[in-house]
Amino acid sequence: MESPFEQRLRQLISEYRVLKQANAAMDREVADQARTIRELESMCQRLRRQVDEMDKDRFVIKQLRDERKTIRKKLESALSRLNALEQELLS
Repeated sequence: MESPFEQRLRQLISEYRVLKQANAAMDREVADQARTIRELESMCQRLRRQVDEMDKDRFVIKQLRDERKTIRKKLESALSRLNALEQELLS
């Protein structure tokens, strides 16, 4: 027959094993979450780089549009002068 001390010791050992298993499960969960966080941080960095590239592309596109407007104005001016010269030659 077990003494109350032995019963209590057996109970504590049993609780310890249960808690040890729960702790191991939590450690695995923490490791999984840490891995997920690293993956998300990596994805975030890739997205930041993509956004930076898109910003650069937008800047280049704006420059090209501005350049096209300038060229169009110069072309219209040259065409206008050419038309004026043609009218002058025809008169």
